[in-house]
Amino acid sequence: MERELRRYQNLLVCVGAGIITFGFWSLIKGVMSMFLYKDDIRELLAVLGVTQEEMGFVLPFINIILVVIICMDLVLRMIVGTSARNEGRARDRKRRWVYLVFGLLLGFLSLSSLVSDITRFDENFSSILDGVITVVIDATSVIMVVEMFVAGVKVKVLKKKISETKTEEVAA
Repeated sequence: MERELRRYQNLLVCVGAGIITFGFWSLIKGVMSMFLYKDDIRELLAVLGVTQEEMGFVLPFINIILVVIICMDLVLRMIVGTSARNEGRARDRKRRWVYLVFGLLLGFLSLSSLVSDITRFDENFSSILDGVITVVIDATSVIMVVEMFVAGVKVKVLKKKISETKTEEVAA
């Protein structure tokens, strides 16, 4: 049972590092997208009837909102990844389930992004290679979150079983 616990703890450490890495990847991708799609945003605003005078006020506002969303994604991934690593290294002595709840939120957001990418493949991507790479990265993110959730629950269950077993041995 302790060997299985160590295996799941090691998985939590690895997957936590992956989730943190994907947070930085999302940051880089988001900032690059802001610069690359600046003209598309201008065109969309023009279609919506925003005048050139108003664009000077609207574009910075949109950029601020995008930066806030990108930073929130990074913070969420950092919290989930760091908490998973701490749980895996047995550094977190408290029984915490919060990172698993945030992990479910992160998994839902990643899954919805993946579904959106797949269902609107032709509209979202200019080339097939870009689309395939994005779908593979999003699928990997979903798989990591699912593995983190399963390993986190298993670690908590196994720790409880081991402590109950030790309590029974001491009582006997």
